[in-house]
Amino acid sequence: MLKWMRLEFKKHKINTYVHASVIIAIVLFILVFLFAYIPTIDNDSEMQIFRDYHNLLMVCGVLSLVSFSILSSVMYCKFIIQEYGSNRIYMLFSYPVHRGKILFSKVLSVFLFIIVAVFMCNTTVFTVFAFTESFFSLMEDAFTVELILKTIQVSIVMAVIAATIGVIAMGLGYIKKSVPTTIVSAMLLSSLFSNIASINISNAASMNMFLIIFMGVTIAAGSITTIMLIKKVDRMEAQ
Repeated sequence: MLKWMRLEFKKHKINTYVHASVIIAIVLFILVFLFAYIPTIDNDSEMQIFRDYHNLLMVCGVLSLVSFSILSSVMYCKFIIQEYGSNRIYMLFSYPVHRGKILFSKVLSVFLFIIVAVFMCNTTVFTVFAFTESFFSLMEDAFTVELILKTIQVSIVMAVIAATIGVIAMGLGYIKKSVPTTIVSAMLLSSLFSNIASINISNAASMNMFLIIFMGVTIAAGSITTIMLIKKVDRMEAQ
């Protein structure tokens, strides 16, 4: 499995997506800094919530989730939709390996890449931002050990949700054999998440519950999607 995953990364030039992830992280840091800075020049009560580390962390997590959900859908288009929807499928079927295993290695490759990318992006951006607080104090509370643990927890949850949203979008795109359907589906699902999250962003308890429920739903849907696609590919092999 690891051998196939390495081949997938080499075949699809994984450095392209690494560079995209770095760009997302840089843009995300700028946005997080702006969200923290605006309340210092705008006394609007609604903007003051962003002077709290918890709320800023959630904003950072939601923005990265939307960005990487879309990136994962683009990767699935390259790794799966375009290959299984073109003549390249005959080359895939010529390999002396179980067809379901090849598909699963593709899904797992993107899934793990997105999880690592989201986690690294979130933790790096928030850590660098907290470090800059030593020079440009914008927040009302302090960056504590508890907040570090919270950052790790939120980053893991957001990473899993972003990766599974990509899987679900890929499944919808596979049915239609459509790249636009895959990307639009990821945008809609991540937008749905961000809209619901924005309602609970200032309530830590309800936000935690929402994250757990949404993660569970997406994991279940992503698992079902993967199993259905593997079975579909197996039937194609039989034909």
